[in-house]
Amino acid sequence: MRILFIANGRAFSDEEIAHLNSKKIGGIERVAHNSFLFDAAEASGLLADLQYYCKTMSIPYQLFYLTEEPTRYSSLQANTG
Repeated sequence: MRILFIANGRAFSDEEIAHLNSKKIGGIERVAHNSFLFDAAEASGLLADLQYYCKTMSIPYQLFYLTEEPTRYSSLQANTG
């Protein structure tokens, strides 16, 4: 299962996420400045740490539980240069 985490009105820096993920756990992918996709089997502990961090900082967020592999479309093109 995958879990989409979206923070409301808050961008997370790479440094913040690196601090939370000091063990360099896999299973997390940045989707945007305020959202991440977690693999529940690999990174549920990291997601819990992020939720706790948001609670202590009063950052509202939403979680979307994706029981099937999501279909992804991106308008961004890969750099072939």
